[in-house]
Amino acid sequence: MRPEFIADLLDSPDAKLIIDRLQAVLDDESKRRQEFYERLRDDVKAEFINGEVIIHSPLKRRHLRAIGNPTTLLRVYVQTNNLGEVDTEKALIVLTRNDYDRAANAAGHLLLAQKSS
Repeated sequence: MRPEFIADLLDSPDAKLIIDRLQAVLDDESKRRQEFYERLRDDVKAEFINGEVIIHSPLKRRHLRAIGNPTTLLRVYVQTNNLGEVDTEKALIVLTRNDYDRAANAAGHLLLAQKSS
């Protein structure tokens, strides 16, 4: 969180109105997120990002074959070095505001992890 953003907001004469509006938007988003959980099915690949439900195309056999060997190698490495877990397809990661498909975002997470080290 950016402290200067909060300071600027608090300096605004409309701070209360802005915060009330933001809270209303987040409350509505929370309701839609709950509906997303209730409708989530194992056969549908979906994410909830910034209040929007994102439905992905079904996977093709070619894609599944392409990720098979790299996933196996990565899983063995991660388990051998006690680094965590490796998931493929249909693995939803739940964060404070968004629910991401792990497989769809794995490359981004790996790049972020590499950049932060």
